[in-house]
Amino acid sequence: PQINHDSLSAKEVRYLTGGWMEEWIYYVIKNSLRLSEENIKLGLITILNAENDLDVVFTLNNTLYIIECKTAMPDNYLQQSTLYKSGALVDKFGRNAKTFIFTLSNLRGKDGKLKKGVLDRANQQNVTVADREVLLNGLDDFLKLNF
Repeated sequence: PQINHDSLSAKEVRYLTGGWMEEWIYYVIKNSLRLSEENIKLGLITILNAENDLDVVFTLNNTLYIIECKTAMPDNYLQQSTLYKSGALVDKFGRNAKTFIFTLSNLRGKDGKLKKGVLDRANQQNVTVADREVLLNGLDDFLKLNF
């Protein structure tokens, strides 16, 4: 195949804008929790009233875990779109499903804790949020605590 050095393919753009993070989280969770290929999937597409791209999905101890990965996410986007989508997935898959949002965005206030608006909305939608601080400095502890 001919290589065009002046532009990126759609697949390359997708990988650079977030696909790499989905892959990274997939392998971190798979290895940390010692999951088999049968128990964890990357980039699963479901159709529940609308098509949904589920970044990382796995089962552990009869619980379904759904991970949404976002490299960047402004507070208002998180509070509106991503949290509602993640909360709706719990409704579709049942209360035994647990949803998480992993983001490289800093969602913390000056006190070092998740901003109240983010935390309140996440709690309302029954979604757990892991932001940049968790991913870069405490992911192993987060995984042990939540899975």
